Amino acid sequence: MNLAAYHALRQQLVLIGTWNTSTRPAGFDVTSVEVVGASLGFPRGARTGANERFDVDGPAGAFAATFLAFGSGFVPVFGTALLLNPSILIQIDSGTLDAQGNRRFDLPIPANAALAGLNVWTQAVIVPASGLPYTSNPGRTTIDR
Repeated sequence: MNLAAYHALRQQLVLIGTWNTSTRPAGFDVTSVEVVGASLGFPRGARTGANERFDVDGPAGAFAATFLAFGSGFVPVFGTALLLNPSILIQIDSGTLDAQGNRRFDLPIPANAALAGLNVWTQAVIVPASGLPYTSNPGRTTIDR
């Protein structure tokens, strides 16, 4: 399936398909595409001693859990992939999306200068009332002073 038209939309997508491990490198054969709204809004740069805002968007009433990791990774889950390093995975928020399909929360960053320059990766898992769970877009944030 040609995804060029979807790339031009600059929106998040749910790709349905199968992993093809018969090729080098392995690939994902897409059979259908669903356009979804931006599912994770995250700070591009965080400051020590500040609260940083996250927004999870999805279907109204869906359950969402947001995770933080200290590296990127690839873990197949729910027919999609968690793009966080699973060795140290921290749940930073969870709950139900409101009637508009949003969950907003602030994450306090400790006022510790040793955190400056640290990169953290975040991603949400969204569980709609009907249908399969899926993962949001991943985010990478660099902590600054």
